[in-house]
Amino acid sequence: MKITEQFKTQYLDYLRRYLPQEITQNTDFLNAVFTGLDELTELSAPEVCAARKNGLAISCESTDLAERMLKLANGNEFIAGARFKNLDINFPFIEITPATEMSPEILCEISRIVQDQFKNLRPKGLKFKSKPTAHSNFEQWSHTVFGRIEKKEISQIPTGLDLSFTQNLDWHQRYATEYYERIAEKQELNGFVRVGQLDEFQESAKDQALLVASDADGFCGVIAGTNNPLYGLSAIYMIESYLSKRWVGKKLAPIAHDFFLNELAKKYDYVWGTIYAKNLSSLKTALRVGRRIIETEYFVRFDD
Repeated sequence: MKITEQFKTQYLDYLRRYLPQEITQNTDFLNAVFTGLDELTELSAPEVCAARKNGLAISCESTDLAERMLKLANGNEFIAGARFKNLDINFPFIEITPATEMSPEILCEISRIVQDQFKNLRPKGLKFKSKPTAHSNFEQWSHTVFGRIEKKEISQIPTGLDLSFTQNLDWHQRYATEYYERIAEKQELNGFVRVGQLDEFQESAKDQALLVASDADGFCGVIAGTNNPLYGLSAIYMIESYLSKRWVGKKLAPIAHDFFLNELAKKYDYVWGTIYAKNLSSLKTALRVGRRIIETEYFVRFDD
């Protein structure tokens, strides 16, 4: 797959229209966007497609998984590629990277094109990112939340609670057990939120961005991030923010986030993450501690 100069120019303009200026005006923005496009190009390589087919143990041809550049009737282009929700081969969908606003007419045309191009996969729909609040009639899958890290005065940490940066991962099994129980109680989150894996927290520990909360009963929460720039900005990416039920509703989350980010402010300027749209408690916490929604991931379901 070759990405044309026309697409690069249109894509940059599209991003600049809705992303905050502190992102689009940073000196590394251009390189970060082009690097992201190069990574999409790599998904069209035969060896990558073959590896994905084998890893997914899927019966399609490896070429069905190839990323591709497609063209609309008006000459504008978009990138499309096969994805699987949480790697579930029974839920294939097409992720598109557009360089234009998604009007109903354009969306209809794109839907027709990708269903033809990826017909062997029988995709259930298509997904794309755009500015928040737009396309409210589409299914919202997740929001990208973003904010500058600013040192804050820490409120009083509740008596009996310990917040510690650690390399220790002995708490992971208890965390996983609690998390599965929480998902069972909140079926609306099933299939979209998942238990953080041990290797992901190992990465956080390596980046010195693993904060664990404990009380007299042991483990009761974790905040974790990894070094992951956002459009070229120096940033920590939040991979987890979890509290045990016994601490929910006690206003601990903002205190823990301030404690976490005060330490991370030594190395990073910004914090960001993706939050499932129906995970309202996590979204409210992120907004309450100073982040804002800058992108929304939309899903458009095809008719069965």
